[in-house]
Amino acid sequence: MIEDHFNHTLTILTQSSVSDGAGGKTTTWTSGTTYKGSIILYNGQNRIKDGVKNATSTHQHLFPYSVNLTEANRVQDESGRVFQVNYIQPAMGNHHKRAELGIIV
Repeated sequence: MIEDHFNHTLTILTQSSVSDGAGGKTTTWTSGTTYKGSIILYNGQNRIKDGVKNATSTHQHLFPYSVNLTEANRVQDESGRVFQVNYIQPAMGNHHKRAELGIIV
């Protein structure tokens, strides 16, 4: 089963604006839901095979159907790497979803 390959603990990061203390605002990313998923580095062959939609996508991400991830979110893995969510493929039944990620940090 695909869930056997969900070998990373991931956290959804959500953008929010907070006061900067000087009358303006600054953007922060707040940790949210934690879940298990897979992150796979794209190479030339799987970029073509998977029909990558975004030129800045560096990784493929498979995650449970029940996880509410959007293109407005970022994803952080257990080692601290942060990824921008570039594209989410329509759900594959009630099984899992696939997203394209671009590494930020």
